[in-house]
Amino acid sequence: MITPADRLIFHSRLAPWRERGYLFYVRLEVGSIHDARDIYIIYGYLDGRHMAWGMGTSLTAAVEDIAGKLECPVPEPG
Repeated sequence: MITPADRLIFHSRLAPWRERGYLFYVRLEVGSIHDARDIYIIYGYLDGRHMAWGMGTSLTAAVEDIAGKLECPVPEPG
């Protein structure tokens, strides 16, 4: 369940990239019977291109993961 605090962190932490035109898509993978952990995955897109992703066992953890990747991008090979 996404709490109001999770929403606040999502919107405030990702605001600098949203102002630059990024769109974020959040996906929740619900844990199975054998592995009850839920995983949040956030995909970041700019001008229709996939730019980064982050994941965690909470929405806040996923936000911090993608924000860290957007702050310090790893160059693509090639």
